[in-house]
Amino acid sequence: MAGIPTTLAIGIWTTGACRVVAIIAYVLELETAFVAPLSVIGILTGSAEWLTRRRH
Repeated sequence: MAGIPTTLAIGIWTTGACRVVAIIAYVLELETAFVAPLSVIGILTGSAEWLTRRRH
């Protein structure tokens, strides 16, 4: 069994992390000013991981 491709795993992880942040922000009634930077950091981190894994 080969498993899922690395790019798909990174995409799922990044999407899941952004959604968890959004759910926590919704439950705690936090403002967009708190959520937006965390989502951007998550997207940048996922992109950086994708770029580094793509080179191998």
